[in-house]
Amino acid sequence: DQEIQEAVAMAALTRHWSTIFNGMQVDFDQFKKEMGGE
Repeated sequence: DQEIQEAVAMAALTRHWSTIFNGMQVDFDQFKKEMGGE
């Protein structure tokens, strides 16, 4: 049960931030540069 709750929570967070970034029309390549990604 704990693993299922954790998976659901992670899915909710992913959906939440995806909605925010898409709504803000964030440039993903620029975002990666600023955050130290590849």
